Amino acid sequence: MNGPYASEDDEENDFLTDYSVGNDVIYIGFSWTVAEKAYDAALELAEKHEVGFFDVSSDNGDIFFPLRGGKLEILKDYSESATSSRKEPKPWWKIW
Repeated sequence: MNGPYASEDDEENDFLTDYSVGNDVIYIGFSWTVAEKAYDAALELAEKHEVGFFDVSSDNGDIFFPLRGGKLEILKDYSESATSSRKEPKPWWKIW
């Protein structure tokens, strides 16, 4: 879709997808025309493989966490509870 190896021939292919794979993350970018199908497929695969799912395109940045058996549960109010006990919010890049 993007980058130096992108092909102009594929511009009309709605199912063309960008992937980035890291040690702890798989990022997938896809066309808005297939957003609903891709979202459903990603959730289904996250449950099947018992991994979390971060919906970066949602209004709230929903985070789904796997329970035993693979069922996903959305984490609620994680941003409010993470900063409620501190006077200054922690920088986004600090994980400790």
